[in-house]
Amino acid sequence: MSDEGTAKNQVEEPTQTGEGQAPGSNGSGAEFSQDDLNRVAGKARKEALARFAKEQGLADVADLEALIAQKRQAEEQAKTELDRAQEQATAAQQRMQAMEQQMRSNLLRAEFRVQAAAQVADVDLAYLAAREAGYLDDDLVNLETGTVTGVDAIVEKLLVEKPILKKQTPARAAGTGGAESGNGSGAGVSANSIRARFGI
Repeated sequence: MSDEGTAKNQVEEPTQTGEGQAPGSNGSGAEFSQDDLNRVAGKARKEALARFAKEQGLADVADLEALIAQKRQAEEQAKTELDRAQEQATAAQQRMQAMEQQMRSNLLRAEFRVQAAAQVADVDLAYLAAREAGYLDDDLVNLETGTVTGVDAIVEKLLVEKPILKKQTPARAAGTGGAESGNGSGAGVSANSIRARFGI
């Protein structure tokens, strides 16, 4: 066999081009380390930020970073002011609710005194008894009109269930012309005896 035939039968090895280079290789056989790749990526980011800064009319990346920091600071400050405003609003609402509750209680107590004064021996004791029995509800009070409804019926119901609270008519001694005796006998049930009865 001639040398020419032998040469034709030889397998030619393909030469590697840039497209067939292994990742991390610069084509000369040297490979990049991870630090090299990080430096390349960091440089690319800085260049991109510099271009963006110039597009926004800024001198350099430092001005861009300062602008971002100012924006973040303004957002944090606005958030703090909003939180403070919300806390103040909540506190004001709580104070208003407490004031309304006190007004309701005062109006309800005053109306109870008016309705019960002529019927019970001790108005304060009767009021406490009605409260404990659950008869008096702040919903009976209308703050817009300043009126209280239903207290007269509550007083009647209370006296039916607790007749001891009724105001007693003093007994008159015969031949005295209706005058009460000097020692206070016949004065009816006293407030002290009512309090002692209920443990108050």
